[in-house]
Amino acid sequence: MGDQVASQQQSMGSTPSPAPSAQAVPDAETRLDAIEKGLGGEEVPVPVTALRERPDLDRTRQDLLWVARDETLPPETRARADMLLDLGFGDKAAAQRRAAVQAVIADDIRDLGRRLQAAEHEAGWRAPPLVRAMLKELLYSHPDIADDELTSLLRAMDAELAPKRPAPRDPG
Repeated sequence: MGDQVASQQQSMGSTPSPAPSAQAVPDAETRLDAIEKGLGGEEVPVPVTALRERPDLDRTRQDLLWVARDETLPPETRARADMLLDLGFGDKAAAQRRAAVQAVIADDIRDLGRRLQAAEHEAGWRAPPLVRAMLKELLYSHPDIADDELTSLLRAMDAELAPKRPAPRDPG
């Protein structure tokens, strides 16, 4: 998934910007919290249009760009920076990166559904809707689960969840 997003970003012309200034907090999440608060996230909301007209926020914008483009950071951290760039500064490239990430995630989820459907067919049992949703989440967070392991898991669940049949009585 990360490779697809990176290639999307490269095709959109995003290039790494310089690292934040020495005053910037090294932890990206802490920095994003501070930026969000500074942009009006808690006490006094700042209208979005006003942000675009404030040249004093250029360092903040540069810090957000650095976080959004730093491929060593988790995707959710980079997406949060893109959201702040898009909403706070009207950054169209950030909006395009967010849309590209959303498309990749949607494709991944569809693929997981197909994998689960194939494993259900192989196991001869379709999981109830809530169990299916949990299995998709499991597959998304643990992509290394093999298809045969998923099929085995479904068979075990079927055996455990199937109604218990009474043992046959001895006619004698």
